Amino acid sequence: MHTAHAMPDWFPVVSCRLIAQSPTTSRVLPLKPYQAPQPVAEFLFCRSSLRGPGGVMQTSTLLAPRDLLLAVPFQSGLPLHQDWDWLIRVTSHQGVGLFMLPQPLTLWRVEDTRSTVGRDPSWQRSLSWIRSIRPLVSPRVFSWFVAVQCAWRVQCSHAGPRARLTLLRAFLFEGNPGLRSFLSFLIFAFVPMRLRQSLRKGIHGDRTQKDAGPGLRLVSSRRPVVPVLRKSSF
Repeated sequence: MHTAHAMPDWFPVVSCRLIAQSPTTSRVLPLKPYQAPQPVAEFLFCRSSLRGPGGVMQTSTLLAPRDLLLAVPFQSGLPLHQDWDWLIRVTSHQGVGLFMLPQPLTLWRVEDTRSTVGRDPSWQRSLSWIRSIRPLVSPRVFSWFVAVQCAWRVQCSHAGPRARLTLLRAFLFEGNPGLRSFLSFLIFAFVPMRLRQSLRKGIHGDRTQKDAGPGLRLVSSRRPVVPVLRKSSF
C-alpha cells in the first residue's frame, strides 16, 4: 500500500515478483522486474533469450484501486488470458501507472497436475484473443505471442500441418518477426513438450540455493489514441 500511495499516478497498479515452485525446482520470476515506460505487452511476451521465460505478472500479485477495476473491469466471458488482457487494456489509459516490486512476495505452483485456464491447449482461442487486441500491441509483440503462446498450444493439441501453417502465416504476415522469435516458433511448434521441460530442468536444476529476499530461500532450480480515465474519488 505504501508503494501505491507513493506513486504519482491517479490509478496506481502494483505487482511483485514471485517464486515459481515446481515439484523439483523453484526460482524467482520474472528474472528482471518490469520497469516503466516499457509497454507491458512487450514485457510479457518479448524474450531476450531462447532460454528466458519472458515476463511474468500473475493475477495474484496485482493490487489496483477499486475505482480502476470498476472503470476497466476484467472481460466477462473471456475463456483465457484474462490477466494479460486486463493489464494491456488498463495500461493503455492515461493516468494509470504500473510498478513492480523487486521482492518475491507470492508463491506460484507450476508444472503440477492441476488443470488451469492458462493451460488451455486451444491455439485458436489464443490467436483470436491476440488479434482482438491487435490495436494495443506492436507487430513485434504480436509475432512473439504467436511464436510462444500459440505455438506450444498447437503442438499440445496435436494439431496437424494445416494448423501450424495457419500460425506461421499469422506470425510472418500479421506481425514483425525477428530471428529469435522465429527460432522460438520452431522450438515451441515442433519440439515435444516433455523434451523442452527436460532441457529446462537441466538448465535450472543444478543451481545452488540462492537468497530470494528477507525470510525467503530460493531452492534452485502502433499505439492508438490513449483514452483518459477521470478519478471519481481519493
